[in-house]
Amino acid sequence: MLPFIFSCRSDRSLKHLNLLSDEDLHALRSQGIESPGEFYARMARTPTLIDSIGLPDEKAKRRVVEAMSTLAGERAESITGRPLIKHIADVIVVIAVCLVTYALFFVDRAPVKSDIARQVVVTAPHGLQPFRVIKRGDVEIRSAVKSANAAVSLEAVVGRYTTEPLAEGAIINQAKLNVGPRLSNELDELQVFAVTLAPTPLLLDLKIPLRVGIMPSLREKSVGSPPEPYDVYILQVRPLAEKMSAVIATSKANTRALVPFLSHADLIVVGPAR
Repeated sequence: MLPFIFSCRSDRSLKHLNLLSDEDLHALRSQGIESPGEFYARMARTPTLIDSIGLPDEKAKRRVVEAMSTLAGERAESITGRPLIKHIADVIVVIAVCLVTYALFFVDRAPVKSDIARQVVVTAPHGLQPFRVIKRGDVEIRSAVKSANAAVSLEAVVGRYTTEPLAEGAIINQAKLNVGPRLSNELDELQVFAVTLAPTPLLLDLKIPLRVGIMPSLREKSVGSPPEPYDVYILQVRPLAEKMSAVIATSKANTRALVPFLSHADLIVVGPAR
């Protein structure tokens, strides 16, 4: 039936369709499509054709669909205006192909209502840095495409921190937040850095963050009193082969005191945890 539609009038070539750009024509011809008739014949066999012919973007796909639909409308009008009413089925086929094309092009690309959810989104102008406490002004609830493990309430994120940087507009993944006690301004002005700790049962089964003391244990004997424990917050702990990797936050003074020990001392956690 389709060949008849496009034989009622001499089938114009693609270059006569004013809506198409040179890039559109090249993409169509690379698929062996030289005329609107060939386009519709292929579309009838493969409804998803518009996505597979190599058009550069959504705008180009829209342009091709509109050009072909405009031509189909003209030809359908031409057929019904002539004494060829017995071929009305051909007209219906063309119209159906147009509708399928538009449905695939527009409806499938729009997120369905069930995929939209109210989720917590970063609104801080410079995003969120890891291991910095989230304030109420850093986030808000917005409707967005549903994301796995997304936080859905401000109470779920305020007072916690993320373990990875998040840009403005990012949806907060609740699995990336700490699950221990909430904080407010405890980490303000503290410096955050990674250290290696000696294994200790003190950190087992405790929810991060927690406040403890860290005491350097020199690997070589030295004269003098051992250093006092330094007050730190442990923000993240990961097991290593024989030790533990940790992210800590402490004052600038403690940081300056700890840095010289990092290369020649073991850092031991001392309790109690607070």
